[in-house]
Amino acid sequence: MSLGSMLRVATVVTLIGVLPHLSWAAPKEHEVKAAYLYNFVKFIDWPDWAFPDATAPLSICVLGEDRFEGVLERAVAGKSVKGRGILVRKPALERLKLAGTTCHILFVCLSEKERTAEILAAVEGSPVLTVGEVEGFAESGGVVNFVIERGKVRLELNIQAAERARLKVSGKLRQVAREVASP
Repeated sequence: MSLGSMLRVATVVTLIGVLPHLSWAAPKEHEVKAAYLYNFVKFIDWPDWAFPDATAPLSICVLGEDRFEGVLERAVAGKSVKGRGILVRKPALERLKLAGTTCHILFVCLSEKERTAEILAAVEGSPVLTVGEVEGFAESGGVVNFVIERGKVRLELNIQAAERARLKVSGKLRQVAREVASP
């Protein structure tokens, strides 16, 4: 089994575990994205100084119009990865500018399309995994972008942006994503 297949299987297993109400129905787009956000924690390494201590929780922040309908919160409830609990927060952009490193993963919703440059500038230089769902997000300096191809959620990955944020991306994640570069 290829590493890409293993990541897809991990995502499906996560979906089955956190979304029992789906039965055998195909997951919705936001459910797949929630599972990916949870699984990114397993495939990204943050610098030690990004956390106040070895057991501090990892924060997934959602900026903009949240379409997860509670799915993301249920996906991470009571779970920990690499010895860290996971919190979901919904900060305002102004709070990001004041405390960029309090978000370890920043999901930028489609509703924030017009403010993408401002958002990326607010966390520039901070160890934040920026994830978007807007065309061109990764090329604009975001680390990961969700794109829909043939009805499926796919990933774009900007390794240069990850390096600028001092994040280490697992080779497994690199294998399932299409790499893009900033201009």
